[in-house]
Amino acid sequence: MKIMKKVLLLAMTGLMVLQLAACSNKSGKEFEITMDEFNTVLEQYKAKYKAQVGEETWNDKLKDDKAFIENLEELVLEQVILEKVIMDEAITAKVEVTDEEVNKELDTVKSSYTKTEDYEEYLSKNNFTEETFKEDIKKQLILTKFLKSKADEIMKIEPNEKELKKLYDQYASAFKKVQASHILVDTEEKAKEIKAKLDKGEDFATLAKEFSSCPSKEKGGDLGYFASNEMIAEFSNAAFAMSVGEISNPVKSSFGYHVIKVTDIRDTYEKTDKEDIKYQYRALKYDEMINNFIKDANVKMPKELEKIRERGNKKNI
Repeated sequence: MKIMKKVLLLAMTGLMVLQLAACSNKSGKEFEITMDEFNTVLEQYKAKYKAQVGEETWNDKLKDDKAFIENLEELVLEQVILEKVIMDEAITAKVEVTDEEVNKELDTVKSSYTKTEDYEEYLSKNNFTEETFKEDIKKQLILTKFLKSKADEIMKIEPNEKELKKLYDQYASAFKKVQASHILVDTEEKAKEIKAKLDKGEDFATLAKEFSSCPSKEKGGDLGYFASNEMIAEFSNAAFAMSVGEISNPVKSSFGYHVIKVTDIRDTYEKTDKEDIKYQYRALKYDEMINNFIKDANVKMPKELEKIRERGNKKNI
């Protein structure tokens, strides 16, 4: 897999306001962001988007789209700040990456291309020489190792009952899960016929095994428990509005037509899987850790970048 910024982007999720605000703190270790650093990463991001959407779409729709470019600049500035601060933490922690590890990752990238010309085109489009690409690989491997080690530490944290209950009370709606079964067919007419059979008392699981095109048919249509964001919107909106035992009218989605039956709802602390709450507790601790890395960072940058940072902060107030 090509080296990308996945770890840092994951770390940044939901933290833009806190992180960029924290960087304005004038005490603590000093970091400098130069225009050259910023522009190098910005051009790499532009090249990546251009490769994804195609040259025609990039030139016609995105290249001169002021809102898109401003958002991209804000994202890139945050990326550069985070990389610099967290890399310093990684170096302090004496995280090391060997030449062998870098070359192995480089070979993996090269092997994903059938032609040398395609690999060279990838480097060119992303404004890399092979040497600068290797430097980027090394940097990303160091960051990945460091953040993984910290994540492993956090995964060992065992919150107590009081902490779990407090977190649940704060985010109760986010922890709600529904257990549902469904029968998936390709036409509304067929879905209506199945609903009519169910209304007459026929068994849901039996009809699912007979008519559903979803692999869940082998379990009588049972999908298990899921959060609202774990299913497509049309399905979730219907299921989360239903009561236990209720059977829906046909629900249309990109997959076809669903007849849904809700079999259980976990909407109390007692019914919620405590492992789900623990996971969220640890995720928040991870976010807190990232913030702690940069809360005292004194980041100096040119006025042009200060304006970008201020613009991003205003959007997130």
